[in-house]
Amino acid sequence: MSSYFTELWSLLGGNVYILILCGIFFLYHLIVVIYKSVLITSREKGSTAKEGEGISVIITSNNRAEELKENLCFFLEQDYPDFEVIVVDECSEDNTQEVLAEMQQKYPHLRTTRIFPETKFRSTKKIAINIGILAARHDILLFSEIDCRPASNEWIKNMQSYFTPDTAVVLGYANYPDQRKGMGIRRGIRFMRFLKMFLLIKAKCYVSGDGRNMGYRKKFYISKRGFSRNSQSYIGYDNEMVNVLSGLGKVKVAKKENTFIIINDDKKKTWKEDSSYYYINKRRWPVKAWLRAEIDTIIRTLLYIFLFFLLFKQIFREYIIACILLTFLIDFITINIYLKHLKQKKLFLISLKAGGTGLNLIGADMVIHYDPWWNLSAENQATDRTYRIGQKKNVQVYKLITKNSIEEKIYELQKRKETLIDSMLSVNQTFISKLSKEDIMNLFE
Repeated sequence: MSSYFTELWSLLGGNVYILILCGIFFLYHLIVVIYKSVLITSREKGSTAKEGEGISVIITSNNRAEELKENLCFFLEQDYPDFEVIVVDECSEDNTQEVLAEMQQKYPHLRTTRIFPETKFRSTKKIAINIGILAARHDILLFSEIDCRPASNEWIKNMQSYFTPDTAVVLGYANYPDQRKGMGIRRGIRFMRFLKMFLLIKAKCYVSGDGRNMGYRKKFYISKRGFSRNSQSYIGYDNEMVNVLSGLGKVKVAKKENTFIIINDDKKKTWKEDSSYYYINKRRWPVKAWLRAEIDTIIRTLLYIFLFFLLFKQIFREYIIACILLTFLIDFITINIYLKHLKQKKLFLISLKAGGTGLNLIGADMVIHYDPWWNLSAENQATDRTYRIGQKKNVQVYKLITKNSIEEKIYELQKRKETLIDSMLSVNQTFISKLSKEDIMNLFE
């Protein structure tokens, strides 16, 4: 037996070290996946927070009169006995003041204050938040943005339930609505950010927050003098408070569905600003936090690179393919576990051939074609699995095409075949069951 391993070792040469690294990386990734799954799916302990404690909700607004009309009522109509909503007008020059005055007549618990447009500040975000905090009548402060709305009329009640006497900060989940068209990628990115924030907090790395859904205590803010060290910078109005206040009490992440916030803004500019803000803040993280957040991604990427290298070298081909599929399956299953636990949409991955074979997938309302096929009927057949009897939702279909690649050629070919089919009365398969010589040559032009 020893001679067999000696011979195998010599045959593999330098590749044996890559094989060993693959084993180490796979075990590390597996342990991390189990650790994450246990943390995310663990049940939250029963709350010992004082019920009915007063809440102040603080929102800043800069020339957002239309958003005030559309979203503010969702905060004002919360089912909670003792709360106020404070809107700080950041130098608005539109009809924000008129909108707020009209709403105050209907909602007496709406309070407003203002920074006038003539104010000479480089950035007024932190100053506006500070004004709102100083005006607040209650110790527990909740924060959001005016382009957002609570997913439930019990948002305040459920966020307050996390504020035990020793709690300093509570961080919530905010994402785009799943019913809105074209939000899939944005929702996915924001979901992964929330997971990363949750895991960092559990690892006691207090570097990340989300100003669209968070809260902390006024007394702790005052004791740390708030933003006094850097009030002129927009960056860090949420993350800084998580870091500063973590030394005074617990930092918790709210996972209850009724604590979620919906981002009611699908403008590209808003998404671009949101992404830029996140990555600018991320560059300021200490090395320890950055490594904790990204080490598993780095290890997983290296694992795939090494596995495909060994596959290219034809070393233990069957075992390497099995390992690649197993790693992918583990990632796929765990992501769906996270999605289910946080009441998000689940992901179902299926081949084009299997998807077009008599399945009924009315539980889905989004189809993404990742790998195009020259036979358009095969794609349509797979898409139609979601358009079966019993489907009650609007179904969105996406095709991911790489520009200037053979995929783009295939897409053009599909269009030509579709035009031909539409111009003649016959069954689709009669005309597109074969590729002509010209079709094949066009793919490689």
